[in-house]
Amino acid sequence: RMLDEARYWISKLAKRLVPEALYIKGQWHFERHQIVKAMRYFEKAAKNGWMPAYIDLAEHADRQGDWHKAIAYYRSADGYADATYVSITYYEWQG
Repeated sequence: RMLDEARYWISKLAKRLVPEALYIKGQWHFERHQIVKAMRYFEKAAKNGWMPAYIDLAEHADRQGDWHKAIAYYRSADGYADATYVSITYYEWQG
């Protein structure tokens, strides 16, 4: 019952473009291996200011071999601790 209520409120908040709710919905889809839907929610969450979503987008782009896109996502999340560390690592590796 509590899970149903949580899903209800997360969905309602996601419709209002609350970044945290969008991110959670993205995680739910990712766990169900619905990658395209997950990335759409992560993109919406990132565009609405949720920095951890940029990290997930960057990691996905990296897994797909799209390092330019990955770096762009990490740059977008600049200032977020994980993104700063990974961006520095990429810059050092790229030389």
